Amino acid sequence: MLTKIMKYDFLAMGRTLLPIYGITLIICALGAIILNTDVLYESSIVGVLIILMIYALFAVVVLTLVFSVQRFNKGLLKNEGYLNFSLPVSTFTHVIAKLMNLTIWSIILGFVLMIGLLLIVFITSFLSGDGLETIFYFIEYLFEDLEFNEFFSFIQYALAIAVSSIAIGSKIFASMSIAHIVKRYKTLAGILFFSLLTVIQTTIGTSIESQFNLIDDFQTIINTQTLLNVIVIAITTYLTWFILDKRLNLE
Repeated sequence: MLTKIMKYDFLAMGRTLLPIYGITLIICALGAIILNTDVLYESSIVGVLIILMIYALFAVVVLTLVFSVQRFNKGLLKNEGYLNFSLPVSTFTHVIAKLMNLTIWSIILGFVLMIGLLLIVFITSFLSGDGLETIFYFIEYLFEDLEFNEFFSFIQYALAIAVSSIAIGSKIFASMSIAHIVKRYKTLAGILFFSLLTVIQTTIGTSIESQFNLIDDFQTIINTQTLLNVIVIAITTYLTWFILDKRLNLE
């Protein structure tokens, strides 16, 4: 049943996010082509185009999180909640399904951003006269020269980013659940609770970082922050489950 719930949410989000991801990649490709041809001469216009490309990449990150939160709100806190909670599925399964979908879309988003950046690099290299040499060198580096330690570090960084985005989503889920049981000033209550969670997490993270040297112990700091995010995910997921299972009053 978990997979069926996830499939429904995945398809619902995919109908919106996949076209957005496609448009983002097209913007990256067209931007790289325009920047490396004689179409533009004014440096100010080039600067604006670069800013727009950066905003496009940033916007797709925000939209992924927004649509994940929207699915949580509609599926569990609004009218769809009556249907979903009538299914022979536990509340915890519903919460896990939302988090799993956020996880999957975070991974897909990571690939989209990586492909977008690679498109910019490859197209720029190709149009600047290097031809396919840079592309072939990059592929050769990936499959022949890339050392295990470098690959493992890359996986760790990617995992840290994914876990961080999931932690943000789980905090938002918990904040929305808290706001839903408050009788007045729901939005303010949700914002305040999210801010409180963020301040507590940041304070703990900063105190842990102060025990290490930023340069020498950078890898340890990343791993520690990832572990802290995992703890935050566990706590906020439990809090969300408790509220939805014990305190929920659907609108």
